[in-house]
Amino acid sequence: TRVINNLSADDVEESLQDLGPPAYQLMSAISTLGERFGTAVPVLFLRGSNSHRLPEKYRRNILFGSGKDKTESWWKALARQLITEGFLKEASGHSRFATTCGLTPKARNWLYQARDESRRVLLLLPNEELCPRR
Repeated sequence: TRVINNLSADDVEESLQDLGPPAYQLMSAISTLGERFGTAVPVLFLRGSNSHRLPEKYRRNILFGSGKDKTESWWKALARQLITEGFLKEASGHSRFATTCGLTPKARNWLYQARDESRRVLLLLPNEELCPRR
């Protein structure tokens, strides 16, 4: 049995969770927003925020508010997990203080396949913020 971070392969398999539906929402939001923002604005978008940071034109999009069932910190934790897994990448924005979040080729390929809801499966080993231990 292989050991990954002190877990056996069997433990890892049991710990994997399907985060496909919310990952699809987040990656779709990042794409819809043109990959021009960090992770915070797509989270505001999914949670239906009226923040001035979110341009008005996006508030009529079908994804707007579709993720209000999850907390802001949960969405940000998912974004960090997707960066770790190679689906999202961060890059320096216009100023040296700004960071944008974009899709990697791996994410684009997964999003393309996940247009079919039956293929919207993404098994990830969730971090503590996504799946707190009880």
